[in-house]
Amino acid sequence: MNHYKRVWALVLIAALILNMFNIAFAVNDISLYIDGEKLGNEFKPVLVNNKSIAPIRIITEKLGSQIKWNGENRTVTIFNGSSKIVLTIDKNTVTRDSQTFTLDVAPQIINNRTYVPLRFVSEILGYEVKWTGSARRIDINSPSSSITEVIAARAEDKQAILVKIDGEYSYNTFSLSDPNRQVIDFNGAKLNAGTKTISVTSDYYTQARTSQLSYNPLVSRIVLDCTTKESKLEIKPVTGGYLAIFLLPSDGSPVEPTEPTDPIDPSEPDPPITVEKSKIQINAANLVDYKLESLFEEPHKPVFGVISSAKVNLRTEPSTADSNTIRATVDGGTKLQVVGQTIGWYNVMYKNEKLWVADWLLTLDLEMLRNNVNVRTGPGTTFPVIDTVLRGEPLKVLERKPDWVKVQTQNGKEGFIAEWLVGINNRLVEGDHDSQDVAKELTFTLNNMNINNISFGEKPSMISSITKATVGSDVEVKIVLAEPISYSVIKNNEGLQVELGSALTDMKITEADGRLTIDLSFDKPANFTVFQNLLDDNLLLDFPYSKAVKEETKEINSKIAKTIKLSNTAESSQLLVNLSNLGTYKVNTTGFSKNIQLVLLSSSLSGKVIALDPGHGGSDSGAARAGVLEKTLNLEVAKKVRDILVSKGVTVVMTRENNDTRVSLEERVEYVNSLNVDIAISIHANSVDVGQGSGVETYYYSKQESERLARCLQDGLVTATGFRSRGIIPKGFYVIKHWKMPSALIEMGFISNPTERQFLNSTNGQNAIAENIVSAIERFFMYK
Repeated sequence: MNHYKRVWALVLIAALILNMFNIAFAVNDISLYIDGEKLGNEFKPVLVNNKSIAPIRIITEKLGSQIKWNGENRTVTIFNGSSKIVLTIDKNTVTRDSQTFTLDVAPQIINNRTYVPLRFVSEILGYEVKWTGSARRIDINSPSSSITEVIAARAEDKQAILVKIDGEYSYNTFSLSDPNRQVIDFNGAKLNAGTKTISVTSDYYTQARTSQLSYNPLVSRIVLDCTTKESKLEIKPVTGGYLAIFLLPSDGSPVEPTEPTDPIDPSEPDPPITVEKSKIQINAANLVDYKLESLFEEPHKPVFGVISSAKVNLRTEPSTADSNTIRATVDGGTKLQVVGQTIGWYNVMYKNEKLWVADWLLTLDLEMLRNNVNVRTGPGTTFPVIDTVLRGEPLKVLERKPDWVKVQTQNGKEGFIAEWLVGINNRLVEGDHDSQDVAKELTFTLNNMNINNISFGEKPSMISSITKATVGSDVEVKIVLAEPISYSVIKNNEGLQVELGSALTDMKITEADGRLTIDLSFDKPANFTVFQNLLDDNLLLDFPYSKAVKEETKEINSKIAKTIKLSNTAESSQLLVNLSNLGTYKVNTTGFSKNIQLVLLSSSLSGKVIALDPGHGGSDSGAARAGVLEKTLNLEVAKKVRDILVSKGVTVVMTRENNDTRVSLEERVEYVNSLNVDIAISIHANSVDVGQGSGVETYYYSKQESERLARCLQDGLVTATGFRSRGIIPKGFYVIKHWKMPSALIEMGFISNPTERQFLNSTNGQNAIAENIVSAIERFFMYK
């Protein structure tokens, strides 16, 4: 009996300890689905204090949101439709636009992934979360409906508010008085058009306002500010796919058109366009004088790199498509200052000129800014740790991969570190960085003031803290901002008003000589973050704490871009470029600036002919495990590669387009050789009969250019999968032996390995592989 008492006592003590330290357990018998797609075991939910938490990055990215990680502040920023959500690791509070929420469980990092409570997913992001107990299954689904556009326009010869809404929804209406308003709530609809106020020319209402009323349940609201009680709504579909909201007199007769206004005199200047910025009011009655000190940030040490090849060209553009861009040739060992970067390139200073060099030809010399950073054998957290770097230790950056950099430590060991821990881009601050009106801290000294006479207005979300203290006969007010932000100070009757953020005032677009240039002007210095999605053909620039004075979409339909859209979210303005044929891009500033220029260059792949050979097919399924067929994986990845290549102006030849037909090896060779193909790639997945097998490998046959292609593809596979590298291998497989052009055969991973099979069979895994195959092909042609 005493034995059982001791056992139960130990169980209770263990439970108390686990609860005290928020120990996390994987819920192995629960499956997680996103829009019907089952995620792999590595993304299973975790229990903390009996609350389910789940990995946020894969959830948001699969459901169409953008996500940004700030390693220094340990914050995650999610751009979800028109909203901006910021959460901090190990803190229970999260902000969405100007609102603050408290979570049951703080976001935390588990196995290098950020986990959040499922309540966050439903109530703050607005996704549907459903638990099916009998199946031990959690489903996270996109909203059934979304509002993508709200405009004021005339329809059926009447003034209307036109709403573009998709999916299934319902709505209800009601009236409010004092002041008079008509309200339309769209149930189950997410507001992706943004929170805005729309001016209307009408005798019955002055403006329409949009907002996301709630996220759980999901309700979007449109409010019409009316000039009279005697009105009612009529809502019906009209041409163009819009839902029209009409405001009619109470008797139901059509609203008479308003009298036309006087014509505008073209000689008169346009009235100034302004935007409403965030403000903080420092109330200081009878303030006579003040002094302001601002702190932006400590200056970064300049970054230098050393040329690592015998002879290297420096170019005026980050592209090898045009030999006329070569400005200079430098010898190996030349030391250059690095002032910027873009995909595959560094921007360097050479003889007082900014030029471009391929990043793999320059070795950076850095000093580690963080402490106890692990160096791994491969680009992923599944690889073993081979060394640790301490703060202040020298570090050489040998190569960059998506999210990881290859480094050499002072001990001579080569391995990989997560890019955010090295922070290359954060170090690249140009000498002409415009920080005159930008601050991280503002300190006001108010002369001859009593501290009891100082108070503050409502605090915007970008302010971390605001304090006051007595300094002699003066009062010192310190404002600490969440991050550097542009500002201006206005003295008014109540004291001081600090205005935060910038206005995007103008956009100019020019196209010439295979490049598209977008020039953006701001009233105050602005900063930016770049997001690129190859599969969606989109490039997004987000400008935090900025507002565009005019939201607009311009149809370009050029060889590089289709449309350019300028819009506002709750706390930023955004430039979205829908691409046609992008090779690379550069942003001609790396820090805060009033003038930001985006230059898009057409792809170096344009005009190429590339053959893709999805292995097996028809009655030949290739390897098979747990219902997963190799022929299907090969075809799915090949199609994704094809789609990206076609968007870059490539003619793609496929040896098979479906899983129904078996194509012999001889037919594959004869077909590809009959065409004017530049390169050919055969796509396969691996398998072993005994054991599991692991890793990626690439085969080539004899030709020097085939070996170089294989090396590029192998690097891309390792980056995409995180699997161990089995290297490039010379071997006479039939197709690569008999194809006349440079060619290679890739093995994407082992179907016989459950972990690798799960990755290969996932949309996320196939997308990563496809994007990195395309990047490898671009690298092959770039340095040919």
